[in-house]
Amino acid sequence: MKLHDTREGCISYIMDCQSSEALESLMDDYSSGSLDRMVKSTFLSESLLDEIGALFLSLGTSIDYEEYLLCQEELAGKDIYHLPIEVIEEMNEEIKSDILREQVDVTMRQQTTRRKATDRDILQAMSVEQERGRQTELDELMNEWIKIRTELQQLNASHSELVFDRQEFVRNTGAIIDEVDIPVEIKQELMMAFQKFLPLGPDKTGKPDQKLVIEGDVLMEYVENIVHDFDIPTKGKQDIIEQFRKLVRAKSGKATAKASLTAKQEDLQERIQAIVDDADIPDEQKEVYHQLRQVERGTPLSNTVRVLLSRDGKKSSGEVFDPRGLTINQNGHVLVCDYGRGAQPGSVKTVTADTAQILTSVTVHGLPHNFKPYDTAMADNGDYYTADDINQCIVVSDAKSEVKQIIAMGKLKYPTGVFVDKDRNVFIADYDADCVIKCNGDGDIISRRQLSKPWSLTMNSKYQLIVSCDGDVKCIYVLDSNLEILNQFGSDHLVDPCGVTVDNADNIYVADDRKIVKFDRQGEYQETVTVDGNPYYIAVFTDGRIVYSDRSDDTVKVIYK
Repeated sequence: MKLHDTREGCISYIMDCQSSEALESLMDDYSSGSLDRMVKSTFLSESLLDEIGALFLSLGTSIDYEEYLLCQEELAGKDIYHLPIEVIEEMNEEIKSDILREQVDVTMRQQTTRRKATDRDILQAMSVEQERGRQTELDELMNEWIKIRTELQQLNASHSELVFDRQEFVRNTGAIIDEVDIPVEIKQELMMAFQKFLPLGPDKTGKPDQKLVIEGDVLMEYVENIVHDFDIPTKGKQDIIEQFRKLVRAKSGKATAKASLTAKQEDLQERIQAIVDDADIPDEQKEVYHQLRQVERGTPLSNTVRVLLSRDGKKSSGEVFDPRGLTINQNGHVLVCDYGRGAQPGSVKTVTADTAQILTSVTVHGLPHNFKPYDTAMADNGDYYTADDINQCIVVSDAKSEVKQIIAMGKLKYPTGVFVDKDRNVFIADYDADCVIKCNGDGDIISRRQLSKPWSLTMNSKYQLIVSCDGDVKCIYVLDSNLEILNQFGSDHLVDPCGVTVDNADNIYVADDRKIVKFDRQGEYQETVTVDGNPYYIAVFTDGRIVYSDRSDDTVKVIYK
């Protein structure tokens, strides 16, 4: 990083990226907002603000997307992926087939973000543009698709600048505070604290300015700091913060704009795909095109997704009827809750991740109703703790299907998630009861936390409980071992959160509507991987592979990175 130029209102640096990985890393920092935050922390000091008499300043960074693509092409060099189509066409069929496979491999190796080659590059490589009759239409559709994708990336990376009228801000703040169940005197103190945030007029005589211009993240940081300093219940703090988040989203209009752009992008994708499917080219070229398009959309290549279990048994070596909860045991095998077919009892299957061989299939007898496993966890002694939604209990059994204990029978409504910690405490997500429950080893309820529609839960290395919720707020909660709320995040990125898990670094993965969303251990958004199907429950291997149950086709699949 070198200083290039300074002039009034501008400081210019040159970022010297000498590899594709460095360029992708820079783009990742830009898209996630890390570059913005780094610039702010570097240049915006308290002493500077005091010197110029400002409460805050707005700084921004920008990367031209077309220039980024040009840099990407230059760094990629002249590898086999960029061979001219006329050169490929002159080769015999066997060599061409190898070239197409190699192109996919090269794309996989280069893919460190979802912004790989443009559609024009892909279509040119697959010779689709030589379909003369529809070349112009295809070119226009691709240009429009790229433009929308760029706008979406800029929208995700931008920090919304909000403009409030003074009275409007006071009115909105008062409405939010009034909704919280706290003493009146604390409401008044909170209101005074927020009014202190309003800026003074330009003459600094004490007369308040009529406008508050502020970035959304700056406002939220101030809100969280104020709320943190007040002695009010955790639920009240969370309610205030969430209501301000809704206010920021409504004021910025980002959510509406993003939804509109996404809908347009999906429509264009369908139209482009229809043209490719109708093109007079070999089917294998169409298939490679679609695989490369999936990389561009952030989807793993189809040949990197392997079906472990399926309903018909044709796609894999093992059969499953209705897969739900997943976990990975100490041997690296996958435990799958097979809910079963109709009146048939369910089972918990142990499956090898490499060969898809079913090692054991554990079912349970002697319950009031047929065994219907929804989610399962394994204790360090090898016992299964399985949530049964029909029998409304947690069944503790060994690997030989021997029932050792029934927990919380008659105390649960619809258990969909379960986890066992090192002290044999059992944590249960009871979806219909709107709560998370903590039981001891004897099944006695120790505590409970009311949350709206908790679905799945797991625990990180700090013994903090990670809970996905599909209720009034679609989000992830972080609770301590006593079920006190520590954090809440993800509402801007989740639509229908179901299964949740963590990896070795405590990164958080959530199975959502046709995608898997990743957050870091602090809850900061990292990335989204779109998948074909509808992920239900999810687990992560130590080597980074992701396994998930797919409720769209009743399969269990593994994503290989």
